[in-house]
Amino acid sequence: MANKGAQMREMQKRLDFVEHQLRELEELKAKEKSLKKEATELAAKIADMKSEGEFFGVDEEDKDTEPYKQPPAVPRDAKGEKLAKMKAINKKLKQIEALKEKDDLDADAQAKVASEGELRKQLAALEAGEDYVKGANDDNGDDAQGERVVLPTDADERDKRLKNLKKKLQQIAELKAKDGVLDAQAKEKVASEHFINQEVAALEAGRKEVILMPKTADEEKIDLEKKIKSLNKKIESVQKLKGQSGLDADQQAKVDSEKDMVREVNELQRQVAALNKKEAERVAQRLGFEAENGKKKGKK
Repeated sequence: MANKGAQMREMQKRLDFVEHQLRELEELKAKEKSLKKEATELAAKIADMKSEGEFFGVDEEDKDTEPYKQPPAVPRDAKGEKLAKMKAINKKLKQIEALKEKDDLDADAQAKVASEGELRKQLAALEAGEDYVKGANDDNGDDAQGERVVLPTDADERDKRLKNLKKKLQQIAELKAKDGVLDAQAKEKVASEHFINQEVAALEAGRKEVILMPKTADEEKIDLEKKIKSLNKKIESVQKLKGQSGLDADQQAKVDSEKDMVREVNELQRQVAALNKKEAERVAQRLGFEAENGKKKGKK
């Protein structure tokens, strides 16, 4: 228990430091407009003064004045480099959080969201003072190997394949927009969207092959939460319909699908809870492992 208390105190210190850094960033962000305005005004005044000096001649007292020299950049030490990397990663994570609130993301935005898990691993490694190697010591429980797909090299074949894949994506978008719960076949088509997007991105990038990787635990959780959000919106619209009279066949069908949607939401929430539990167990195991290593290092 004492060891756990020490760990919590260390984490609290780290949290306080990170929150302090974030506050400083927000304060600087709030000053950005005024600083840019001031810089523009100063640059304009300097330019005017230079023009006046060329026209009227330089004052004698200014001849002996040394021109302003930009101070040399202060080289970063290891700590400064680490903080700079953490700052860059946190900025990307903040952008990803904003993207996750949006619907119908394009391929580029989906790729950014998909990188969240990798970025958080990098951040955790930096905070722990460890070197991060992609794919090494991956303890998220995802050991699945990707499927290698060779892409056509002929230009016409590539265009044909790309059009076909984009047509499938359009069909999937239409399925996702439907009311009610999808049947098994439709769910399977929607589930293939992740792999189709990877192949589309590879074709558009001109690559000759692609390794189709399954979703990570983080990506799976994000996907489940988006489905829950979408279904809850549909359930809310059904609740409004239930208070009305004289519903047409389509509206009545929506009302009749409410129970299935509620059941689906409960199942999705169960899956999210299972992922959260797995992640909590993984973190606890890692903290326990690090604590045990700390004890061993402390022994003489």
